[in-house]
This record gives sequence, C-alpha cells and structure tokens, in this order.
Amino acid sequence: MQTDFLRQVPLLSIASPMVLSMVYPVIHDRKVCRRASLVLFAVIAALNAMLIGYLMQLPAGYFTYSAGYFPAPWGNELRAGLLEAVLALGFTLTMLFSIWGDYHNTFELLPKKKNYIHYIMLNFLLASVVALVYTNDLFTAYVFIEINTITACGIMIPKHNGKSLASCMKYLVMSMVGSGLFLLSICYIYGITGQLLMVPAGEAIATLIATGQYTVPLITSFAIMGVAIAIKAGLFPFHAWFPDAYNNAPHSSSALLSGIVSKAYIFVFIKIVFRVFGTETLTSFNLQPFYYTLGCIAMLIGSVFAFMQDDIKKMVSFSSVAQIGYIFMGFGINTKLGYAAACFHMLFHAFTKAMLFVSTGNLVTKAGKSKISDMRGMGYKCPVSAVAFWVGGLSMIGIPLFMGFISKLNFATAAFTSGHIIVLLILGLSTCLNVLYFIPPMTILYSKRGLTKEETARERESINTSLPLIGFIAVNIILGIFQSPVMNMIMTGLNTLG
Repeated sequence: MQTDFLRQVPLLSIASPMVLSMVYPVIHDRKVCRRASLVLFAVIAALNAMLIGYLMQLPAGYFTYSAGYFPAPWGNELRAGLLEAVLALGFTLTMLFSIWGDYHNTFELLPKKKNYIHYIMLNFLLASVVALVYTNDLFTAYVFIEINTITACGIMIPKHNGKSLASCMKYLVMSMVGSGLFLLSICYIYGITGQLLMVPAGEAIATLIATGQYTVPLITSFAIMGVAIAIKAGLFPFHAWFPDAYNNAPHSSSALLSGIVSKAYIFVFIKIVFRVFGTETLTSFNLQPFYYTLGCIAMLIGSVFAFMQDDIKKMVSFSSVAQIGYIFMGFGINTKLGYAAACFHMLFHAFTKAMLFVSTGNLVTKAGKSKISDMRGMGYKCPVSAVAFWVGGLSMIGIPLFMGFISKLNFATAAFTSGHIIVLLILGLSTCLNVLYFIPPMTILYSKRGLTKEETARERESINTSLPLIGFIAVNIILGIFQSPVMNMIMTGLNTLG
C-alpha cells in the first residue's frame, strides 16, 4: 500500500498545487492563501524525501508512471529516478524558504484585493517546475515550459511600476522566443522519429544514427534546442535581459527566478541529452565546445559585471549570469563527472542564490536604499539576514565547509580528469572576481564608521524572516560538509537517467 502511494508522489507533486489554486478565489484571504501554500510546499518536500528513500531500494533505481495508465507511446509518462527526486526536493525547499522568508516585503507589495492571485501563480510555478523535473514527454515539457514562463512573469509584477513592467515584458518576449525555438526542435524530432516520449524517441534516433540517416536534421534539431535553453536560462550572450528582471522583481520572486526557474529548463535539457540524443551521439555532433566556450565566457563576464555594480541587488543579479556559465561549462566537459558537477551546482545555486536574494531583500527593505554603501551597519539591524548574506558570499567564493566549495571542487576535478586544464584557470579567475565583489558588501554590513550608536543598535528580526534563512544556512553548511550522499545519489541518478 505504501509502495503504491509513493509511486503517486510525482503526480501528486504536480497536481496538488494546481488543485489547491482553484480554492484561492473562494478564500480570497492573503494570509490563509499564503499559509496553505507554505503547508503544501512542506508536504510536497516531505513526500519527495520519502520518495528518495523508496528509490534507493529499487533495483532499477527508477520507475515510470503512465497518466491514465495508458502505456507508451500513447500515454503521458512521468519518470522518477534518484536525480529527479533530489532536484524536486531541493527546488521545493528553495521555494518554501524563499516565500516564507520574504513575508513582509511581499505583503507590502501585493494589492489587498488581488493578492490571492500571487499565490495562485506560485502554486502553478511549483507545479510546472516539478513537472519539468519528472516528465518523460517532450510535448508535456513544452506545455509546462509555457506555464512556467507565464507564472514567472506573474510573480514579477506586484510592484506595478514602469521598471518592473518593462523588465517583465523583456522577460516575456525573450522567453517566448526561447519557447518557440524549443517547440520547433520538438517538431523536428517528432517529424523524424514519430515519437514524443523521450525514451522511444531516443531509440528511434539511435537507429537513425547507426544507419546514417537524417544526420543533418538531427544536428539542427539539437542545435535549435540548445539555443532555446540557452535563451531561457540566460546563458551568455543571451543574458542581458535577466539581471533587470531579477533586480526589478520582488525579492522572493527574484530568488525563485534565479534559484529554480532557470534550473528547471536546464534539467529538461539534460534529460533530452541523455534520453533522446545520447551523450555519444552529441560527441559525434561535436557541439559540446559551443556550450563549453559560452559557459567559460559567462563565468567571467557575469563576474566582471557584478564587480561593476554599486547596487547590492544588481550585484547579486549579475552573479547569477556567472553561475549559469558554470553549469553549461560542466556540460561542455562532456563526462559523467562534468554532468554530475553541473547537477550539484544547480542545487547549490538554487539554495545559495535564493538565500542571497531573500537576505539582500531584507537588508534593502530595512535600509530603505539599495546601494552597497547604504548597507553600512545593517548587520546590527538585520543580524540573521547579514549572517545569511555572509554564508552566501563565502559559499559563492568557494570557502571550505560551504556548499560552493564542493561545487567548485567537483568542476575542478571533472576538468582535470578530462584534460580541460583551461577550466582550472577560469575557475581561479572567477573565484578571484567573486572575492572582489562579495567581500566589500560583506564587510560594510558591520562597519560603524560615520554611524551613531542608535543607528547601530542591535535589533531582532521576526521569526518569519529568521527561520527560513536559518534553514538556508543549515542546508548550505550541511551539504558543504556531508556532500558525499548527495553526490552519490546524483551519480546513481545519472546512470539511470538515460
């Protein structure tokens, strides 16, 4: 009985937020809607944690679930493995802590008569992210990419000012370009293979490659899909519109856009690489250098632009461009360890960047200004937020005992073992730039120069602000010290991903 229930977890994780959203227009109370969403997110996280335990006991390491019990290739199929469950758990926890930690900021921005709509958007956003993690169907992935895009725009604009609306329009237009290219690539694949489920499509493509048929259309379809995901994720040179979107959105929305939305798109791409085209096929296409080169450039360009900012939230926003570069650089290495490092970095960036955006939002709200120089002494006014910013900064730099150190160590190991020595140099340069732009705001938080005793008097932050940030801090340190179980699950998940 328990086994049957756990096999429903992927579907429940997708359907339950959408079903709950139907009740919100009737409830029409922002506090009730918020609490209901937070409780649901916690339940979904707990269910996915239980699912991880169940999957570790399965000999195959994964199972498939056919919606409506229609078998492939006619049914809409979900596929749950260790990697999918770990990412679903990480993304759900990130969303839970982000929404919880930005309690006061979000409530101040939301119009009282329409605030329930914001939580409808959040529920659909989580449903779409989890669906992208678990789906085994190409067209279903496209449908939820569109839902993800629309809901992401919806959570960007509670401010209703010119900047947020302009940023939202840029985000929407560029995202739709990426979505259109993704759909075009699916059309190519379906036209060639007659399949939309990933595994049958992969089997058909393997046969075509072996016989030398449709090589050019297959290369074209993969190249188009790669560009689509690069646009959706904000990889250089498609990054210019992302920092504005992050900077002008509410703080919790920035945390979600940077932390999980872009990662969901990237994971769909990883699944397509493994299940549809195959890593060996992509090696023969010789497209990895494209991602490797753009990823390395993004690591440096994003860091340089972050260093040039005098606004603390813009600095954190541009840092996200560099972190996306790390992930695509891991693809370009094109080894199992490179892909594992990229997946671990997705988890690291989800937790750490969300923590940075939430803590930065609290600091900016308390200071009433957003320039780095205006953060002087704010470590005393917002002690938990300041500590969270410090943990996030140290983790981004790659200091041992924090999650970011493990992530950079994984990339360095993958690069060294595969002969990509230049990656070690770029990792070093990126780390130096991380130091240059994170250390100044970290130190200024505790500077008393030019401030009165009243301005540096210690204050207590609310439980709604403190507890989720403490959760972020705990996850960062725990996975920075005890990373082996997670890396083992990621490696095992990659072995069964195809």
